[in-house]
Amino acid sequence: MSAEEPTKAELEQEKKDHERQVFLDFCAAADIPIESDTLRQPAPPSPDVEVVVSNRGRVAFELVRLNHPLDLQSRSLLAKAQYRIDSAFDELEQARRDAIVSRFGDAIVTVGFAADTGAREREQALSFLWDALAEIPPGFRDEVPLYRKGAPPALTSIWVQRQQIGKGPWFRTISAGGAFPLQIAQLGRKLRRRYPVGSTPLELLAYIEQGEIQHLNAIDRIREELRACLSASTFNAVWIYEPMHFRAVRVDALSTGV
Repeated sequence: MSAEEPTKAELEQEKKDHERQVFLDFCAAADIPIESDTLRQPAPPSPDVEVVVSNRGRVAFELVRLNHPLDLQSRSLLAKAQYRIDSAFDELEQARRDAIVSRFGDAIVTVGFAADTGAREREQALSFLWDALAEIPPGFRDEVPLYRKGAPPALTSIWVQRQQIGKGPWFRTISAGGAFPLQIAQLGRKLRRRYPVGSTPLELLAYIEQGEIQHLNAIDRIREELRACLSASTFNAVWIYEPMHFRAVRVDALSTGV
């Protein structure tokens, strides 16, 4: 294992730290008064978090992230692509970089990548990007026509906007393709499990990272999953938490309504 690769223990600690922050942010959004110094994160098979809630006593929470794995991977790749475009531009030979600056010093260049392509494909597409920019006439503003240009599949679009900003070009990246569906079935899997909590109330915290339920048309599917599984489970309630909107909704086992 190389020195750069995190160990299993480091990955587990990173996951715990992330879940702890998600939980604390959720409590703030849901206005749940917890005694933060009592917060524990026991090892499996116990629930992810146990904490004392004012006027309720100790409550256990199991966390589940509903994002599709490819959605988070795509977002990570997009952030890396932004960094890589900036650094690759700086690494261009001086004459080529100066030629691009002379044409796009007042421009924002937005580069679209296919959501289902990896870092290597995006890296390989950069040489096409520099060639395409070199062929664009001075003052051009609009979408760069890629039809019949032999653009690699990873590169879906190039847009040029002119702004009075100077010291450009400024590069931005976007990801093209439909939104990945939420993993609603994860709710049922969690609700059907049994956790060693004794008499401690147990609640499920389902959250959507960097996304929103309404945009992903998932509300009806969440309702169906909860109606099918919540009343027969050992969970007292389910929370649906959207960090993007700082919004949390509680669903009781007796009501099963969202």
